[in-house]
Amino acid sequence: MQPPANRMAIDLKWDITYNCNLMCDHCINGHYLNHRDKELSFHDIRKIIDLIHEKVGIRKIQFLGGEPLTRNDFIDVLKYLDDRGILFGFNTNGLLINSKMLERLGSLQHFEAIILSLEGPNEEINDAIRGKKVYNILMDRIKLLIRYKKSNPAAKFKVCINTVITSQNYMYTTEMSELLRKEEVDEWILLQFIEEGNGVGKHLSLDKDQLLELVKMVAEEYTEHKDEKLVISPKFVRPMAIDYAKECLELEFPEIAHGCGAGSTLAFLV
Repeated sequence: MQPPANRMAIDLKWDITYNCNLMCDHCINGHYLNHRDKELSFHDIRKIIDLIHEKVGIRKIQFLGGEPLTRNDFIDVLKYLDDRGILFGFNTNGLLINSKMLERLGSLQHFEAIILSLEGPNEEINDAIRGKKVYNILMDRIKLLIRYKKSNPAAKFKVCINTVITSQNYMYTTEMSELLRKEEVDEWILLQFIEEGNGVGKHLSLDKDQLLELVKMVAEEYTEHKDEKLVISPKFVRPMAIDYAKECLELEFPEIAHGCGAGSTLAFLV
C-alpha cells in the first residue's frame, strides 16, 4: 500500500502503551501509567497504520509510552512498518533491551533511531529521578547498542539520549556531554521539564539565571566539540538562544528547530 503521490507524508508520535516498568519523578504520562484497559491490539494498530498511510502517507513513526518494549508484540509492530517501507524509532528506558532482541531490531531496514532516557552522568543523579540501580543497567545497554553497531555496519540506526532538564540536573551538562561523547552516542536531546503527570507540584523548572547558565554550558560544549560525532539538540530554549550565545557569550549554539507542525507534518496518537 502506497501513500498518495500528491501529498507530503507526515511523521507520527504514538503512545503505543501506558504500561511501564518504572515510575520516574518527572514522567509527563505519570497519571496514565499502567492503565492498560484501552490498549490497542496488534490487529487495531495495523488497521490504523494502513488507514493513515493510505489516506495521508506516513514518513516515520516514533513510538512512545509508557515503555513500548513491555508489549510482547512490539517487535512485530516494527516488522509490519518495515515491510511497508515506513521509517520508525522508539523511546525506551532501556531496561528490557537484550542481545536477542537487538538481533531482531538490527535486521529491520527502516529502523532509524532508538532514544534512551538518561538524567545524569552518574548513579546518584540519574537514579534519584528514574529509580534505584537504573543507571548501571542503562549504561550496559548503551554499550551493548554501540558494540552491536560497530560489529554490524549495515545497522544504520542512531543511538540517542533524552535528558529532561530540571533544577536537579542542569548543572551536570558538561559531565553529561563528556560521558556521551566517550560512549560514542549519536545524539543528545535536551528536553524542557513540563509540570504534568508525575511532575505536578515538583517545582523542578529552571529559573532565569539557571536557564542562562544552561545555555552557556551547552554553547561551550557545542563550540568546543561541534566537529565531533555527538549531535547536541537543545529543545528547551527559543531560537533567540543562538543570538544570545553569539552576541553575549561569543560562542556558537546548536541550530534550534521550533514551531508546530501538528496537522501538516506531524500528528500525535495516544
